[in-house]
Amino acid sequence: MGVTLNSIGQGFIADRIADMLGEQGFAHVYADLGEIRLIGDHPDGRPWRIGLRDPKNQERFGRTLDLENIGLAVSGGYGTPFEETGRYHHIFDPRTGLCADKMTAIAVTAPSAMIANGLATSIYVAGLEHAAKILAAYPGAKAIITTVDNEWLGSQADGRFAAM
Repeated sequence: MGVTLNSIGQGFIADRIADMLGEQGFAHVYADLGEIRLIGDHPDGRPWRIGLRDPKNQERFGRTLDLENIGLAVSGGYGTPFEETGRYHHIFDPRTGLCADKMTAIAVTAPSAMIANGLATSIYVAGLEHAAKILAAYPGAKAIITTVDNEWLGSQADGRFAAM
């Protein structure tokens, strides 16, 4: 048995650290405590480049994102598996009591890391059919979903998801 700061705790702490540094005058902040909060751009003037691990092959990045002034969280059962196959992991569907299995991973950007994490976990459990409605409640939030078939889908301005 173990207790971690996974989920909302990581996002909350990343947000607080980034906000405190911003209040002290730092213009370029990359706070990563398992969830990421960015203030400004990279010190060399470009956006921060963030790699999203391929959930099927943790040795490589499946996608990269160029981001500024935003929070990022990724939810996926592969992050904390309870056994070798990864079928049993740390994200449970409260409707069934079983591990959520509607997708492989989801990355969400939102105004804060804490909000991004809440949205990512909610969508991971609820599934693609509820993703647009959940995101619509938080203006500016966007998502990249990796399906169980390893297809990458990105949220569009009209609320739909399309292949990337």
